[in-house]
Amino acid sequence: MKRQILYSPLSAKATKIMLLGAGELGKEVIIEAMRLGFFTIAVDRYEGAPGQQVAHRSYTGSLKDAAFLRSLIEKEKPDYIVPEIEAINLDMLFDLEKEGFNIIPNAKATYTAMQRERIRELIVKTGVPVSEYYYASSLKELKAACKKAGFPCWVKAIQDSSGAGSSKVKSPLDIEKAYERAQVHARGSAEKLIVEKNIDFDLEVTELVVRYFVNGSPRFAGEAGSLAASCLLRVIWFGQMSAAPDRMIPAWLLLPRISWVFPKPACMSGPSPVCLSPPLKGWVLMWCRF
Repeated sequence: MKRQILYSPLSAKATKIMLLGAGELGKEVIIEAMRLGFFTIAVDRYEGAPGQQVAHRSYTGSLKDAAFLRSLIEKEKPDYIVPEIEAINLDMLFDLEKEGFNIIPNAKATYTAMQRERIRELIVKTGVPVSEYYYASSLKELKAACKKAGFPCWVKAIQDSSGAGSSKVKSPLDIEKAYERAQVHARGSAEKLIVEKNIDFDLEVTELVVRYFVNGSPRFAGEAGSLAASCLLRVIWFGQMSAAPDRMIPAWLLLPRISWVFPKPACMSGPSPVCLSPPLKGWVLMWCRF
């Protein structure tokens, strides 16, 4: 259960945070958590992951293995559980949350943001314009979907990370290779694929919605985000909080993330912006210092 006091990380009452996935992003979260006084636990699918190199304690195993996850969590009893990668047994998160464990941001948000179809359809329901897309569950369906989207287009595994199961399909000759890549290299699930129409753009703007808590009530900070052009990050900005977060517990800035692109010609004179398929990692974690 969540506690309102941070105890010494090496004491019997240590306040524990467990990261499910310990890549470069997880490593930075762990370092900051250690500065604040958390006992940090890094779990990843391979030994020596970046976050494991700096955490107080680490474990290695398949994060899609429900029995493995449960055994670790019941052993460590972490105060906070942070899913950091997409290749996780997402159904287990709901069970853990019902049992009183704190999933950051929560099981539903993680379940939605870690899978391309769920996050895409959620955005579509809001009326936000998105790039043209189709789904496919077989090679035959994929060929038809690519034909509808036109060439070039993008083929992506429905649940993946770091583009491992994604391919740019330039012509019909590339479809089978894209299908095989998704099936072999997707880090989550490739039982379904999403085909996205290619958008040639000059500028990408990522907006972040920041939620934190004051006296147990949710608040929303000013906008935060980044601006990129030519694949290079140019600008990062952050809004301000309207009040100080709950004392002694870091403010979790849990950020559903949307990337907008401005199709060519340049955004000032070109068409309206389009929402790209959001990055699957649907949160960013920051800390408030007191």
